[in-house]
Amino acid sequence: MSLRSLFVRRNERAQASAPAEFVAPADAPPIEHFIASLGLQSGSRPMREHPNWRPPRKVLVTAGTLALLDWLREVAPDVSLVPF
Repeated sequence: MSLRSLFVRRNERAQASAPAEFVAPADAPPIEHFIASLGLQSGSRPMREHPNWRPPRKVLVTAGTLALLDWLREVAPDVSLVPF
């Protein structure tokens, strides 16, 4: 099973189990709909302040954002960027 199919399956399960109170308004940008479909909420403090937080070492870059690779390398020089 590919990484992409695992992500799609996980996303489908998350959407199916997202509580109704996390529905984004109809006029919300697409990313807000996606976040709401996963049932995610903002925390009281940034994750970087959490004691177990670590900076990412590897980031998957989708085909739609490959044009940003040079910029991503510039702003995140210590991160391994993996196109997929």
